[in-house]
Amino acid sequence: MTIEELKNYRKLGYSIRYWMKELETLKKNSYTRSPQMTGMPGSGELSDPTADRALRESKIAERIERMLREQQRECDEILAWIQTIEDPMIQTIMHARYIRNKSWTAVSMAVGGNN
Repeated sequence: MTIEELKNYRKLGYSIRYWMKELETLKKNSYTRSPQMTGMPGSGELSDPTADRALRESKIAERIERMLREQQRECDEILAWIQTIEDPMIQTIMHARYIRNKSWTAVSMAVGGNN
């Protein structure tokens, strides 16, 4: 396991949280709007904002699902790697930092850094 792989795992978590917030915002701002009837001839193109929004929500949800599957696979690999570490303190530090996503300050506090 390389430091780059561990960093990428953390970045994946940030990306998942970003897209989840994006999806939540999109759903929160969803509303149904009637088409405007102006009586003027149009371009002949139809636009359905509700369908467009639903399609965007669906694509984001699919992206999140893919990312969650990837995150679970990587998590399993990291956990297996952590189990190979002989020192229980280092295991705890790696678990807190990369699996629990704690800051280095929080990791130090969790392992007794406030002594």
